Amino acid sequence: MPALNSHADSLHILDTTGTTETGSPKAIGTPAGISHSNPVGINGVGVGRLRASGTNGDVLQWQAPGSLTFGSKVNLTSGAELVLEDGEDPDKYIRAQPYTGFTYPDGDESRVFIEDQYNDVGGGDVTAAQATAGNQITFTLELKNVSNIIASHIRFWLDASVANYEISDDGAVWVTPTTEATGIAFSDLLPNASHTLHFRRTIPALSASDPAVLVIFFVSGDVL
Repeated sequence: MPALNSHADSLHILDTTGTTETGSPKAIGTPAGISHSNPVGINGVGVGRLRASGTNGDVLQWQAPGSLTFGSKVNLTSGAELVLEDGEDPDKYIRAQPYTGFTYPDGDESRVFIEDQYNDVGGGDVTAAQATAGNQITFTLELKNVSNIIASHIRFWLDASVANYEISDDGAVWVTPTTEATGIAFSDLLPNASHTLHFRRTIPALSASDPAVLVIFFVSGDVL
């Protein structure tokens, strides 16, 4: 029964304040009396399934989009928020929490639609002046090890579909790796330590308006 801040939930992406999580896709749909949050991006977009069973409908299982297998049953009778892992790939997870008294006694099952989150990282549309003249925008996010175990073999890279973005380890040297093997390698992160992720967005001159900006990036690591 994975607790929060353990297993694949050990590395969190935080906004520039270092306090609020960001970068997760949207998840829509849930069984009665169940809330969920922060589906990890590796789930992919598509339709997952969240199954509630047990006497009070508070024993949950997660099946990620594209998976054929529900994960292990997780008993949420304590009312605490816990991690639900997919049955084929435990790195694909979602967090869930029941609302006591609002779940179905005989259980329930619901489709969960996972969609890309636009304008979530690095801002959205550009101004008319930026589009005309071109511009570069830099911003940072924080990668934090929220577990009580050292995180090692950390890599950071972009999805191949992302255009006009570069990433950096130090804000000085900018690269565009699109595979884990070529990604930026970070040193180990001690428990509760963080590392800054640098992003640079180039807006070419005479760009068209783009009200829905999508930035897909990946972070991998071992927390054993």
